[in-house]
Amino acid sequence: MVWNLWRFKSFDGYNFKRYQFNADNPKGISHNHVRSICQDTTGILWVATIGGLNRFFTHEEEFIHFIHNPNDSNSIAEDEVYKVFKDSDGDVWVGTFGQGLDKMERVEGNYNSEKDVQYRFLHHKPITGKTA
Repeated sequence: MVWNLWRFKSFDGYNFKRYQFNADNPKGISHNHVRSICQDTTGILWVATIGGLNRFFTHEEEFIHFIHNPNDSNSIAEDEVYKVFKDSDGDVWVGTFGQGLDKMERVEGNYNSEKDVQYRFLHHKPITGKTA
């Protein structure tokens, strides 16, 4: 697969498939402005947009969105996501606009399907001001 970062498009060697934001489709991508794409060690595809982080299910061609919830300290720190990447230990990090880095952790549990899996985001806020 080849991925295009400005608009989420996939190319399977034969055809392009374009994924475009549609407010009426809750299983679509959360925004058209894609900033970063990352595949984790388990093969999950993560798409960073300025409208949230998206988990892409390739077989179903559906997305699950992760957006900031002010009532949940384990939610992503900010909706504007500029980078998603996997470090050398296989951990997935999310770089947000103005709220620092979030490290993603899968919450253990018995889930009926991969779509039900829960994640928590551990916040690493930027240091501001001078230090002594």
